[in-house]
Amino acid sequence: MVQLAVEADVKYWVVAQRHTDLREHFQHLARAAKKTPARLRETLDAHDGLKAERDRLRQHCDGLEKIIQTYAEIINELALENEALRDQLPQPSSNITPLRRAPGQRRPQG
Repeated sequence: MVQLAVEADVKYWVVAQRHTDLREHFQHLARAAKKTPARLRETLDAHDGLKAERDRLRQHCDGLEKIIQTYAEIINELALENEALRDQLPQPSSNITPLRRAPGQRRPQG
C-alpha cells in the first residue's frame, strides 16, 4: 500500500482511509502473491538445498587444493634434498652412511 501511494503521488493515509476498496484489493493481491504452491515451494527448497551443497563442496574442494599444493611443495623439497644427498654419496662423508640394499631390491628411478 505504501508503494502504491508513492507511485500515485498521494499520502498513504489518503489511500488507506479514503479508498478502503483499493486497500483491500491490494492487500488481497499481496496475500495471494505470498502463497506459494506446495510443488513450487518444494522445488525452491530443493534448489536452495542444492546451492548449499554446492557451496559446501566448493569449500571442500578449495581445502583439498590447498593440501595438494602443500604436498607438491613438500615433495619438491624432498626431491631436491634427495638429489643433493645422492650427489654426495660418491664422496667420502662422515655424516652420510649409504644403506646396503637387500639382494634383488632395485634402486628407485627418478
